[in-house]
Amino acid sequence: MASIQNIKDPSLMVILKDGSVVSEKQLITTTKTLYKAQEESFVAIYDLVEKCKNPNHQLTITPFCNSKKILTRLGLIDGEERVFDIVKNAVKNCTEGKGIDIKLKNPEYTRA
Repeated sequence: MASIQNIKDPSLMVILKDGSVVSEKQLITTTKTLYKAQEESFVAIYDLVEKCKNPNHQLTITPFCNSKKILTRLGLIDGEERVFDIVKNAVKNCTEGKGIDIKLKNPEYTRA
C-alpha cells in the first residue's frame, strides 16, 4: 500500500474503503476492464477473485472457457498468472458475494 506522503500528486490518488491508496485513473480503467471480463466470461471473473485470494488457484482452461487467455489478454494477470496489485485492490473493492453469486459493483472511495 502506498503512503500518501510518498505520492507526488495526491489529487490523482484515492483511498478505497479498505484503506488502499491507488491512482484514480488506474482504478477506473481496471474497474471497466473487470466489467469487460465479466461480459466475456463469468468463469474468468470467478477465477480472478479466487486467484486474488489464493495465488495457487488453478485457472479454468476448457474448450468453452479459457480464463488464463481472457485475463491475460485484458491485462488483469501477467503471463505467469500473477495478479497485478491494482487489480487485487480493485477486485477487493469491486466485488461482493462468493462463488456463483459474485457480483461486480463500482468501488467506493474518497480522494486522498
